[in-house]
Amino acid sequence: MAARKKHVSGITRRSFLKGATVSAVMGPWVLRNAFAAGAPKQELVVAWSASNTVGWDFHRLSMKTQEMGIVDSCFEGLLGWDKAKADPKLIAPSLAETWEVSKDKTEWTFKLRDKVRWHKNYGVDWGTFSAEDCEYSLKLGMSGKGKEFLEGIKDCKALDRRTFKVFLERPMDPISVKMMLSNYREGRIVCKKAVEQLGPDYPFKPVGTGFLKLSRVSPDTFSEWVANEEYWRGKPGLASVRHLYIKDLSSREMAFQKGEAHLIQGQMSQKWYERAGELKDAEPMVIAPGLILVLHINTTRKPFTDIRVRQALMYAIDREGLRRFIGKDVTKPVFSVVPSDYLGSAKDVEQYNFNLDKAKQLLEKAGYPKGFEVEVQISELDDYLRPMQVLQQMVKKVGIDLKLKVVTHSAYHSLTRKDVNPLVIYGTSRLPVAGQILNPFYHSNAIVGTPTGITNFSHYTGVDKELDAATNEVDVDKKVGYWEQAQKKILGDAVAFPLYIYMQCWVKKTWVDLGYKFESNLEYSPLLSYKTKILPR
Repeated sequence: MAARKKHVSGITRRSFLKGATVSAVMGPWVLRNAFAAGAPKQELVVAWSASNTVGWDFHRLSMKTQEMGIVDSCFEGLLGWDKAKADPKLIAPSLAETWEVSKDKTEWTFKLRDKVRWHKNYGVDWGTFSAEDCEYSLKLGMSGKGKEFLEGIKDCKALDRRTFKVFLERPMDPISVKMMLSNYREGRIVCKKAVEQLGPDYPFKPVGTGFLKLSRVSPDTFSEWVANEEYWRGKPGLASVRHLYIKDLSSREMAFQKGEAHLIQGQMSQKWYERAGELKDAEPMVIAPGLILVLHINTTRKPFTDIRVRQALMYAIDREGLRRFIGKDVTKPVFSVVPSDYLGSAKDVEQYNFNLDKAKQLLEKAGYPKGFEVEVQISELDDYLRPMQVLQQMVKKVGIDLKLKVVTHSAYHSLTRKDVNPLVIYGTSRLPVAGQILNPFYHSNAIVGTPTGITNFSHYTGVDKELDAATNEVDVDKKVGYWEQAQKKILGDAVAFPLYIYMQCWVKKTWVDLGYKFESNLEYSPLLSYKTKILPR
């Protein structure tokens, strides 16, 4: 971590006025409650980089970052990810107490917890959670916008109030099934009665089993959530949580400095991370596992049809120099195309450590002693443009002249799918298992420009055998073995070069106790728990 410097707030008159607007939004709520004398009031304020909220109907709406973080406190799944670490091996029972798997691995039968109640909210007692809600929720997911997340489920059925059965299309490994039925995306369980009765009002009147329930919402300003006093795990430590939607960074910082927000979303930059550490009572945070940034090389476009040219390009890139430029506190090193904290990531792969002499030798052997010139379309988005500009300067030292043409981010995505670029820089974050990255980026049925195309920008066809075997394998250890073999081939054939992992940045007050020791999660934000509380200060 960078050394702490004397704090310079950088607050202008304009940002102060924006901050004053935040104070007006918060009003006496903060002054009366959050900072009353005596024991700390258990009323937390979170500020997001957002201008509004679209609601919390995750089956029908595209969730923004803040919705994904907030919805975790409201809804649960049959199974649950560990709050502290996004490790699929740590997925544990949640609304389901136990389960049995058939001998042929195609049927999972769950015994549900008894006496788990839906939020009593909006003047209605929505009753007790049951298997009927599970069947309703999964079938909504299987027919909705996120149905690919539940791919592999053929059917599901409530056998009685506390018994729920899931039927799979084919035998599947336990990790894959557990991820589908966890508290993530379409795996979360909703209240059938509430969804049907509230109808079009439901997005802003969610009903879950989680430790927080909605109190009130102003879609362009804030949402306020209060403790679910009947939460089945125990009484929540927080009495309420207010989520503020403040798009302007300086206004969020002002709210944090004035004590009007206790946890704020920051900026993915080294300078911001260092500045956040200088704020009063501040603990900067980076949210792992983060997004992996990879340079994909189109193996069908000259001169990159020659493996020696692809290898030369890779040897000319100084990963550590790139990370120093972007920021070492907000990035992590990566050497395989699958991040090291994903299940199935391979360690023994070709790394192409920075070596300009080797790069020049390879180019000469390939017939390009003076290098070559190539045009590359690149997004205007800073997360893509800055690293590509650094790469441009690095590879120029061996004669590779990248002519960058900056386009809008939406145009960039469109162009990459149309197979325009010989080089594609792309960032992604998936469920932390190797197959979630390998299949859409390196299987031949995912080659861009084809009817089944997804994000195989390299036009690579060399690991179909390994990826198909992994997909059909029910033994997790054998599955991991196939994934590792695939990664070794991908790096050996020099079709993609992992650059670094970059992470969302937040800062929280030191006296906010999340209730667990944070390592990583799937939602790009520090998740709250029923054990979260505000400590005396």
